[in-house]
Amino acid sequence: MSQLAKRARVERAHFVLDVWTMVKCRKIECLSYDASRESVEVGGVTIHFLAPDRGVLTRETERLHTCLKESEPATPPDPNVFSLILAIEYAGKVVLLGADGLRAAWKTAHTKWRKKKLPAALVLKVPHHGAKNAFDLRPANQQRLDCLDLCSKRPEAIIFAGDFAHPDPRVHASLKEKTNLHSFFDLDEMPPNSNPLGLHTPGARVVHNGIRPQIHCKIVCEIKSSGDVEVRRE
Repeated sequence: MSQLAKRARVERAHFVLDVWTMVKCRKIECLSYDASRESVEVGGVTIHFLAPDRGVLTRETERLHTCLKESEPATPPDPNVFSLILAIEYAGKVVLLGADGLRAAWKTAHTKWRKKKLPAALVLKVPHHGAKNAFDLRPANQQRLDCLDLCSKRPEAIIFAGDFAHPDPRVHASLKEKTNLHSFFDLDEMPPNSNPLGLHTPGARVVHNGIRPQIHCKIVCEIKSSGDVEVRRE
């Protein structure tokens, strides 16, 4: 299975590079969607581009090329490194879209946030389905920095997660403590015991990838013309 997963990652990387090559050959204008891009206003809504950093994108793209050129390819970059983190501003209120942004990207996002003097976000799309590599779980007095540092004291948080690996239990506990958490899935459901006999093999780890029970609904986030923010299930 590991070889199959590795081959799938390499084939996906080849596909992305093929698309990029076609764009370059046809001289199609390529717009920069990273932290270097200036904000865009559409119909009274301002879109702020917070992360990733342009230098990170350049470095990881070069590493991707290098991996594919080698006879024995190294591990390709994590595709989540390329995730675009956005702040959507309307009527003085902000919704923070964390995409699959990883922990390192939030330093860039925080710098751009301060530069734009944006208000604290009232709504958060939880990054990377609540995976632990998107959050810094150290105490705040240890210079912790993640998406919650850009939010109001208790924001509305929306999480898209369905398997037992997402969100991480510690992240889930932190989100429940610090946000009003909304999800399509029952995040409090505990995973089944995948090792009931207590067998242990050196180097092996248990992976919970079962699907959590789904709550059949849709989650609506609305910023009214008055500036009031409402998140509700329907």
